[in-house]
Amino acid sequence: MKNYVFIIFVLSITAAFSQTNEEKYSKFIQLADSCFAIKNYAKAKLNYETALQYKPEEVYPKHKIAEIAAYQEYDKKVEHFYYKADSCFIAKDFAQAKQNYINVLLIKVGETKAQQRIAEIDEILYNQNKK
Repeated sequence: MKNYVFIIFVLSITAAFSQTNEEKYSKFIQLADSCFAIKNYAKAKLNYETALQYKPEEVYPKHKIAEIAAYQEYDKKVEHFYYKADSCFIAKDFAQAKQNYINVLLIKVGETKAQQRIAEIDEILYNQNKK
């Protein structure tokens, strides 16, 4: 009888621990999903990684971490082309600046700043050709 009591005690402790891990996992997934929704990828990633500490076998947070890495790489490319485009624009190398703004649009369709700069460059080049 003592063995059964001990086994039940151990199982209840294990169940309580598992439930606590499940609750913690869920809490961090909710936080991560909220951060992800507002594009706060750094905090989202941190919360997905924390959730994995409680349930390392879960696929969902691993998938979201990979998705965040892809978004961050995407953002780096856009920033790179903006940097090159803005530098060329300041140096009045309008043809190269325009090409880099076009590269931004190829990655991030509908980007307003790039569209505005291309229109501005086209106007500058048009006015230069009129002279």
